[in-house]
Amino acid sequence: MSRFTVAFQWIKLHVELLPTSQDVDAKYRAGRRRRSGEHVHAYFEPSKTDRAIYKGKIVLPENGRLEELIPHEVAHAVIHCLRGVSANDDEVAATAIGMLSASIFARVRNSQKQ
Repeated sequence: MSRFTVAFQWIKLHVELLPTSQDVDAKYRAGRRRRSGEHVHAYFEPSKTDRAIYKGKIVLPENGRLEELIPHEVAHAVIHCLRGVSANDDEVAATAIGMLSASIFARVRNSQKQ
């Protein structure tokens, strides 16, 4: 398991990598969230307060479909931080999603090399 932080402008997120998607699902189930019964491969957990420096945590499996999961969870985080996104003005959100995703991919690749 590894933990690190990524940031773009004022959006700061903790990222936690667990060994498998089963570990991610078990951690998700252990939380106070409602469950739909489906297996959870990754998730975004927002901070408890709006004034928190770190806006939330993304939990990912090291052995998962990271090409899909990272941008998906980052999109949840950015939309949460921006309190929604307008189709007419989505450039800030798209840029934040791209930059944060790239930062996570770089950190994951570095951790896998070690």
